[in-house]
Amino acid sequence: MEAVTLIDYIGNSNDDEISFNQGDLIKILDKECDRYWYVAELNGQRGFVLKTHIHILRHSWYKGKISRLQASAMLAKPGNQIGAFLIRCSENEAEEFSLSVKYDKNLIRHFKVLRNVQYGLYYLWTQKFQSLNELIAHYQLKSLEKNKSIFLRPMKGDFDTSRSYVSIMQTIRRFKPREKDELEVEKPGELISVFYRRDKSFVNAYFEGKRGFFPLKYLRPAIFKE
Repeated sequence: MEAVTLIDYIGNSNDDEISFNQGDLIKILDKECDRYWYVAELNGQRGFVLKTHIHILRHSWYKGKISRLQASAMLAKPGNQIGAFLIRCSENEAEEFSLSVKYDKNLIRHFKVLRNVQYGLYYLWTQKFQSLNELIAHYQLKSLEKNKSIFLRPMKGDFDTSRSYVSIMQTIRRFKPREKDELEVEKPGELISVFYRRDKSFVNAYFEGKRGFFPLKYLRPAIFKE
């Protein structure tokens, strides 16, 4: 999962601490290693970060340390549509993740989330992403399979707009960026994945392989039928 840093901090290299600037997005690899510290990663560097120096972007799809069997049971519950998914800690490898997805009425598939540790990248096949969040955002908009439409969708009851989330929204008009960190969308009706709300006016989002900010007033919730 991701977190936003709250201050500028120069880490002690002797203690394997990470240095960062306020507002950096970092990846949390282990939340349970210590009472005061998390194991994290920034720009391919792994180390420790104080819990008080970050704000975790919490996501209802992250279920932590549950088993493959528990994941299957959760996704098989009535009301979960095809594509319902969750992320869990790998049962076999520390600091690694698995993706569990409802593929059919009676089929739950489990994928190991692969990592390029040197560059801090996450992937399932060949296309690589800067974070687990971006991987999920991509497969909300692009099918997991070439010959079958499998788009990642929230489990029943998982969507909560009062928290940080990765949700699917639909544009209601085109938008031309005014700043270099904003996303351009050329027409209404496009689907984009939203990570979190930056303020009252903008959200951090993912569209066409790019991540940036987009005006909230130009978005509406996307509605899907099973």
